[in-house]
Amino acid sequence: MKRVQLILVFTGAIAVAVLVATATMPARAAAGCDAGFTLTSGGVTAADQNVDGLTCELTTVEGDTATVIALDNPADVQTVGIPTCPDDFDRVTWSGDPDRNGDNFICLRTVSAPLNPGCAPVKGGGCFIAIDDIIKNL
Repeated sequence: MKRVQLILVFTGAIAVAVLVATATMPARAAAGCDAGFTLTSGGVTAADQNVDGLTCELTTVEGDTATVIALDNPADVQTVGIPTCPDDFDRVTWSGDPDRNGDNFICLRTVSAPLNPGCAPVKGGGCFIAIDDIIKNL
């Protein structure tokens, strides 16, 4: 009988540990976002370097133009290697977010505002998607 009780207690402890880990996962992911950024699921996939489906995003609107700045969560930054951009982005000089690696370059893409969910505040006009340039290992 004691063996059965021990197995039940052990199984219960494992179940509680899994539940706590699962419940705190979004909070840990959100902790990787810079101030002002919102944790987003299924956002700008090009910024999702750790491929967990989550990015930190900030949308600003000036007139009929929106800019979505997308960062990966957490803020792991590789600074040694060759900086590159995805094929559909242009590498441009920049200062501040999303330039986490501090090389004064980001990747920028222009999209049609109505076709991009991150650009929702703008019904017409343009939208820019900005991500940090990706440092590839040497």
